[in-house]
Amino acid sequence: MERHLSGAVEKAQTSRHSYDRYPKNYQKHMREIQEEHWYDVFPFSLALWPQSFREAERLGSWWRDRCNYPLLTIEFMLDGELIYEQEGQVHHLHAGDLYLSHPGNTIRIQNAPCKYAYQLQLCVAGSLLKLLLETFDLKRTFRMRCPERNELESRLRAFPGVLRDKDPHTRVQASSMTYELIAWIAENKHEFSLSDLPPPLTHTIRNMQAELSHNFSIPELAAMSNTSKATLNRLFRKYLNTSPQVYLNSLRMENAKNFIRRGRLSFKEIAEQLGFRNSLYFSTAFKRYTGMSPSEFRRMSDAADS
Repeated sequence: MERHLSGAVEKAQTSRHSYDRYPKNYQKHMREIQEEHWYDVFPFSLALWPQSFREAERLGSWWRDRCNYPLLTIEFMLDGELIYEQEGQVHHLHAGDLYLSHPGNTIRIQNAPCKYAYQLQLCVAGSLLKLLLETFDLKRTFRMRCPERNELESRLRAFPGVLRDKDPHTRVQASSMTYELIAWIAENKHEFSLSDLPPPLTHTIRNMQAELSHNFSIPELAAMSNTSKATLNRLFRKYLNTSPQVYLNSLRMENAKNFIRRGRLSFKEIAEQLGFRNSLYFSTAFKRYTGMSPSEFRRMSDAADS
C-alpha cells in the first residue's frame, strides 16, 4: 500500500505499525547492484534469520524515514558517505563505517554533502532478536568504525548465496550465520571504537585489555602511555565521557559477559581471570554493572542460544 503525504510516499511494511516515508522521486536516486530476499512463511517464526541482503549505490539529494522499523539492519559503508539519525543521535558515516538500525526505532537516512554512497545492507528478523541484542550489549550501539573491513565485507557477502537457496538445511545455516555475525560484531565492538581515538587513549585502552587482571592506578596508566595523569583523565572524559577506572571496570564486565556466554569457565575462574579477589566480590560487581547475577545472565544467554 502506498499513499502520498505532503509530497512524500508512505509505504506500509510487514508490521501494521511500520512504514517508510520518502519523496516521490526517491527511487531515481537508488541503483540496486544486488538484492536477495527470503520471507519466512510465518513472519518471525524462526529465532533468528536474515530477511534480505542489498548492495546498492545512492546518488544525489534524497531522504528516507524508516518508521517503527521491525528489523535490525546491519549497514556497511564501502564508499561515499551518508547521514543517519536514530534516537536523537545523528551520525555522519564514511567508508569503513558500520551502522546498526535497531528494531522498533524510527531511522532517518539522507545524503551527505558528497551525494554518493555505496553500501551493503543486511536486514535481520526473528523472535529472539531483541533478546540477543540485549545479551550482546548492542542495544544502544549505532555507529562503529570497522578496521577489519575485509572480514566484515566477506561475512556480509556470504549471505546472498544462502538467501537464494530455499533448501530447509540452508535456512538453518543462514540462521547460524546471522548469529555468528552479530556475535562477531559484539566481540569486536571495543576494537572498532578505538580507531577514532587519540594515540595516548588507544594505547591506554590496549594496555588495559592486555592485563585485565591488573588493578592499574591512573599514574601507572599515564606513565605507560607517556602522558600525564591530568591529560589522561581529560582524554577519557572528552572522548569516552567516563574516567579511566570506570572504563577499566566496564572492560572487565564486558569480558565477563563474554566468558559467561561461552560457558567454558566457572564463575570462580572468571573472577581470577579478571583480577577479582573472589567469586563473591565478582558476583557483586557484575550485578551492580548488569542488573543481574552471573547465574541469571548465563540463563538468559543460554535461552538466546537455544
